[in-house]
Amino acid sequence: MTESVTFREPALEAEYRREGFVVAPLLDRREIEHLLAGYRALVPPGDHGLTIDFMRPDRTYMHQIAELIEPVWARHFPELFVDHRPVLTSFITKHPGPTSNMFLHEDRTLVDERHFRSGTLWVPLVDVGPDLDNGGLQLIPKSHLLNEVMAGTDTPELFRPYTEYLEELLQTAAMPAGHALYYDTRTLHASPPNLSSAPREAIVCAVAPRAADLIHVVGTSRRHRRVHRVDEAFFLEVHPHTVRSEEIEERYPVLMEFDDDSRLGPDRVVELLGADRPAGTAGPRRPQPAIAGVRVGERRLPLLHRDLPLRAADLSAPQAVRSPHLDVEQVYGAVGTVAVDRNDDATWTDLVRPLATDVPVAAMVAVDARSRAVIRLAGGPTDEPWMIDVVDVGTCAADLDVGDSSLLLDETMTLEIDPGVAGALRFTNRGVGPLALLLTCTRVPALGLPQATSRARRLGRRLRSVVSG
Repeated sequence: MTESVTFREPALEAEYRREGFVVAPLLDRREIEHLLAGYRALVPPGDHGLTIDFMRPDRTYMHQIAELIEPVWARHFPELFVDHRPVLTSFITKHPGPTSNMFLHEDRTLVDERHFRSGTLWVPLVDVGPDLDNGGLQLIPKSHLLNEVMAGTDTPELFRPYTEYLEELLQTAAMPAGHALYYDTRTLHASPPNLSSAPREAIVCAVAPRAADLIHVVGTSRRHRRVHRVDEAFFLEVHPHTVRSEEIEERYPVLMEFDDDSRLGPDRVVELLGADRPAGTAGPRRPQPAIAGVRVGERRLPLLHRDLPLRAADLSAPQAVRSPHLDVEQVYGAVGTVAVDRNDDATWTDLVRPLATDVPVAAMVAVDARSRAVIRLAGGPTDEPWMIDVVDVGTCAADLDVGDSSLLLDETMTLEIDPGVAGALRFTNRGVGPLALLLTCTRVPALGLPQATSRARRLGRRLRSVVSG
């Protein structure tokens, strides 16, 4: 991959490429005071917690902030960067209090990363550091090397299953007010809450090479991507929570579409990030839910390499289930169920074949995008546990909740659930593709599920190519 040069100073360039971020002086005290006064005159009263102007529904603020800060960038960008431009600018204010933290994440892809590199400029307007307890930026060195997938709206976060391990690697930047921290869009970062007595104000700016077209990536399923050509106005005018590919296509054309089945395994995480950890320190571990009677194991089924051609409408409604052992409820959205018979070649035998031969019957539950299902389980004569295999999960954005406890689901896991778990199992799919669950219990003789309709049988035959593909 041919990459453009980011910094004028070779030492900064080398450190940036190696670590994924770099710190340099930028603003003087006069500029800091000018920005703080101008910003405080713009913002509405009553802000609290973590305030990100880019997320405000009223996009007028984005235009006003751009006008306030653009002269500053015009002065300093030529000094720091090699032919780069600001794409969008926002203030981020952490008001004192425990709710001002920011979770671990990466930023969205701005340019075609086969040829260019983009990043984010973060400039605190007050001193920050681990000893000040005011919510300074935290980063994971070298995390920009974990993968090369495009990130955008509704795209999977491949690092998410390793959040607990990765959070132990975060380093808090110590910086005086006005210094700039520039990081690659792929560098994982977060920040703790501001527990001081004063607001922690900062400005952030997405930065891209002038020679690069701006893009925005939209995931339309677990694996499918649509890449739109956009401009600076897109980031000013379009709220990030309202982006839908079909709605922005008329103004921002689709440059390309492709499937991406990239994965990030624990060995890769340790290889890149674990070298500096003390000997004997545990590597990435599969998260175990704090839910009595629920355990997480490794996937038992073959991994899918293409999107599962499954929608709830292809199956039967949950109310068709008639069983003392299983109850499925559609809370909102669309949920479907179907019996999977390993002895019926017309249905989904390729899916259940890897399971133990003593599994007499199984149930498939499909939870469509932005839908929720509640599942209640009872045991058989010997109270054998239920197994729930996560067949496929939209964009790694699905959860299992029981009571106040939650578990992020991913396609590499199998859930072992004791019968009579206290509380209903709530499966919420926040992604854009289906959440498909395969339920089995070796000691339950029948599930009382509707048999596969002709439509579901045709779907089962299509599934064979996805499983074997």
